[in-house]
Amino acid sequence: MQWLKTLKNNLRKPGGIPAGTFTATCYTQQNVPYKLMLRVDEKGLGRLILNARTVLFLNETSTEYMYHYLLNQYGDKVVGFMQAKYKISRQEILKDYESLVNEIEALLGQEDLNPLSRFQGVTSAGNGDAPQKVDLYPTLAMPGDPVSELQNLQWWQNKMRSLVAIGVPHFMLVGGEPLVWDGTVPLIQTSEELGVVAGLVCHQSALSTQKLDELISAGLDHLCLLVPPSELPNWQLLDEIAKKDLYFQLVWMVSNQNLSQVKLCMPQCRQVGANNISFEVIEAMEQADFDSLFDAVDDSGLTFVPFAEMVCRDGCGDDLQRYADASDIDRVAHIVLPNGNARSLTSGIWRDVIDQ
Repeated sequence: MQWLKTLKNNLRKPGGIPAGTFTATCYTQQNVPYKLMLRVDEKGLGRLILNARTVLFLNETSTEYMYHYLLNQYGDKVVGFMQAKYKISRQEILKDYESLVNEIEALLGQEDLNPLSRFQGVTSAGNGDAPQKVDLYPTLAMPGDPVSELQNLQWWQNKMRSLVAIGVPHFMLVGGEPLVWDGTVPLIQTSEELGVVAGLVCHQSALSTQKLDELISAGLDHLCLLVPPSELPNWQLLDEIAKKDLYFQLVWMVSNQNLSQVKLCMPQCRQVGANNISFEVIEAMEQADFDSLFDAVDDSGLTFVPFAEMVCRDGCGDDLQRYADASDIDRVAHIVLPNGNARSLTSGIWRDVIDQ
């Protein structure tokens, strides 16, 4: 009966794509890079994440198109496979494939896009609940402090790989000050190799133009530059950053003492190209004074961008509690502390994460 087994194998419908996480750095027709992560579930349905910002839920055929796209597989072999599996014409396959890629590229310039999008006949919204972003705290040392390395570079690289494997597309290196740790550049290189998005929060005193070039070459995607209350912006550095192909925002650490100075600096921010402004208010402030910060941003023609990352200065997480508010049920955060402990903020409460 070997002939019957052979016949059945030949008639069997081609198998589906494997479940798992697939990433790639792709390029538009204008040679602009963007990063894709495709998470495929056991049913063959996909969750596609574009630049760690836009989530697209795909049906079975769209998932398969994107799987081959991320693997850089085009040509007759893929077309023939899709024809055999879905019984559709070559012209229809190529048209759908091109349409899918064009629509993804069209999303790249849409800043106000809803982060959860429906695409080509959504079939499921529950195929993956991995965090959209995880903040990594490799050290809590500040500029000038000795660095006590609780976990080495290899540990952080393995942690990043394990988080990517469950579908995390975006990482932020936070502090203390990440740039006092010599593993920051290699860890960003690892994110580039994995095809995921990496950002950095650092103090302006820790960053030089040479270090900036090194970070960009390693694959840094965006930068949050902190200006402490005791300092004025490094205007020359800001001017150099603005010339780079890098999204960045200037984060003012504001107290009642430097409030007036911050507002006076807003027009010059625009002159040097620091157009995206954030605030980290470090003490209680009158509502009218707080509102005046936003008026200064608007009057200077700048854009306010909320600062989502937290500056943590001790390993116990006590400082983090001030960001937690039981009434703020919409805010979500996921962090890994220097000792390797993971914590999540949901419904205004910080909780330890076990076996992340």
